Amino acid sequence: LPAAVAGEGGMAEGGGMTTTQALALNTTQPLGATARGGKGGGECVKVVVRVRPLFGKEINEGREKIVFMDCARGVAVLQKPNGSERDQKDFTFDAVFDETISQKKIFEDAALEIVESVMDGFNGTIFAYGQTGAG
Repeated sequence: LPAAVAGEGGMAEGGGMTTTQALALNTTQPLGATARGGKGGGECVKVVVRVRPLFGKEINEGREKIVFMDCARGVAVLQKPNGSERDQKDFTFDAVFDETISQKKIFEDAALEIVESVMDGFNGTIFAYGQTGAG
């Protein structure tokens, strides 16, 4: 995803993924399956995205929120600043979390089953990517 905030000049500096955090989850069971009932179900990769709120500098510069999360559908919507619905792009993930979701809730929903599976002897990987201090 492009940067999640825009100012007068458009996208955030660097144009990169500076305000989103993604977790690539490699597990032996589907996201949300129980560790007891879903063991050994085959490997899969799940991608989970979290967007953080605007912080002080961005607010002071007059930047606006342009990434909206539809948590129920697992869709991140990127809205062009001052654009219409035609100017938005939808990106579908296995799960998305908005800025109101706690770290604990994200862990419980996206990582706990993998950790439990690893503790039961299965392989599992959680890869977290995001700008330092991005939440």
